[in-house]
Amino acid sequence: MVLVAFVLACSSTSLAPNPTAIPEPTPVPAATAVPTPTTVPIATAVPAPTLLSAATVVPTPTHVPDPLSVNIHPTSCSSPEIGISKKWVETLESANFTKCVRPFGVLIGAADGIPDVYIAQAAKIAAEILDPDMDGEPNDSTVFQLVSDYTTAWIPMPTDRNSWISGGVEDELGQKLGSYGLQLPQWWMIGDTEFGDLNPDQYAKAVMVEEIIHFMTQFGYSRAYPEIFGVESWNSLIAKETKRASCDWWQHPENDCPNNPRLYGDCSDPDCDVTEFYHQVLVTKAGMEPGWLGIGFPTTPEELDLKLSPALKAAMEQPKYNQINKPLVFSYPNRAVTVR
Repeated sequence: MVLVAFVLACSSTSLAPNPTAIPEPTPVPAATAVPTPTTVPIATAVPAPTLLSAATVVPTPTHVPDPLSVNIHPTSCSSPEIGISKKWVETLESANFTKCVRPFGVLIGAADGIPDVYIAQAAKIAAEILDPDMDGEPNDSTVFQLVSDYTTAWIPMPTDRNSWISGGVEDELGQKLGSYGLQLPQWWMIGDTEFGDLNPDQYAKAVMVEEIIHFMTQFGYSRAYPEIFGVESWNSLIAKETKRASCDWWQHPENDCPNNPRLYGDCSDPDCDVTEFYHQVLVTKAGMEPGWLGIGFPTTPEELDLKLSPALKAAMEQPKYNQINKPLVFSYPNRAVTVR
């Protein structure tokens, strides 16, 4: 059964404006077969970072600890193994973000109320995406270096929606840290309920997969390979594929189509529409179920394969681009491997 929900989009603690608060949409017409959940909020995507041209040499970030452990166990943000600056530690702690983990250097910072098992699961997903053969080495060194620079982007896991959004914590962290924070909040993973003693369920994992793939796409693959995975303009291969599919077998519910007007918001810019579209393509093609489906989007890998262009399929299957091509196992080994 396909898990359905509307957009768990790329919110950011950055110098950019906060995502627009959007009321719960009315149900999608029956023909779309995309019911609206009552517990997952809607948010809009924030702009991706400025992309580098294909000819640009991507600089090596200067904030990657060396050596760097494949850290999947949450610990205090001030721990030496996390390796972030004193300013970051103090700023995070002032907002009650006390737990951190850095799978291959990707900084995940969590509020005190997020259970360790949820933080660890997010870390394992990030590690597996970067190292799908799980041999302790990131498969793409360029992407690894980009996403491990926490001063450019990180993943916050907040617990209190009111303080995070209305109380200004999200905006305050963005102003102080100057880094994009692509959020993975409690209310998206479990709705308005409380954490129990259980491990993350299938839906919570789907939310984690979506947001972490957004993170990897926007801050890793789109910068390393802008001509293929760029989300800043409509010039990349995945952007052109999004345009080709739009109003045929893909419609974001925030976008208009001739016979099906948008339900709310606006996701017409490439940094939103392309990012959302490609996540569903990547996850479905790999044999997993996205947390939500765009209007008209295929529900099986076989159906999707008939619709994708040969060019995109060829790019996704090229080993040099290191795109996931099989379902994640969600259990990256609990071992301390060092990346130098």
